[in-house]
Amino acid sequence: MKQGQWMACHGKGLISYLPFRLKPELPHLSPLLVAFFEGAAATWKRFTSEFAPGGLINEATTQEKDSAWMPPTNDANEGALGSLCTISHS
Repeated sequence: MKQGQWMACHGKGLISYLPFRLKPELPHLSPLLVAFFEGAAATWKRFTSEFAPGGLINEATTQEKDSAWMPPTNDANEGALGSLCTISHS
């Protein structure tokens, strides 16, 4: 990938850019992406139901939410590099 291509796709997300750039070389790309997103959509509904009105997270008290808090990443358990990431995020 040339420098100009990297800069052009960096803001849009390299992950979403590369598969479509490589599509001619990946004949099964479209069916795989469709299957992935269909599965993700079904799972998304299951995960977000807790946030819906009447859901567990929506109905939780502030104290319950505070006691259930956890870091969004597993950096603390990833050795020296994870520790560095944890420190840089705080």
